[in-house]
Amino acid sequence: MRVFFDSSSLTKRYLYENGSDRVVELFEIAEKVVVCTIAYSEVLSAFNRGKRAGDFPAAKYKKAKAFFTEEFLEMDIIPVDTKLALKTDSLLEESVLRGMDSLHIASALDAKVDLFVSSDKKQIEAAVKAGLKVESVAC
Repeated sequence: MRVFFDSSSLTKRYLYENGSDRVVELFEIAEKVVVCTIAYSEVLSAFNRGKRAGDFPAAKYKKAKAFFTEEFLEMDIIPVDTKLALKTDSLLEESVLRGMDSLHIASALDAKVDLFVSSDKKQIEAAVKAGLKVESVAC
């Protein structure tokens, strides 16, 4: 099974929060984990927000970043290019989405994944509307 993780759900693999246990389970059953290239900077942004807030000590940050980077390089990464950007057109017109969220959905559609995983309610609604099978890990 090809499972796509948006940034909000992917972060749950590396920073424990509600929904993390399910994300770990989905990683284990996935034949291939699929992400959009923007997930790398978005997950690192979440790590750094936690570090600045004092919730993510420097040693833990360094270890999580190394683990995430190692795993990221093994994922099926969908690049953001002109073709993908143009696929966001109808998504943005038909749903209340932020630009980056539309790129995740367009990536999942382009990759023909079996499951789209997110914890963002509006993104989930748009993904369902776009025809993706979706699992929420918002908990």
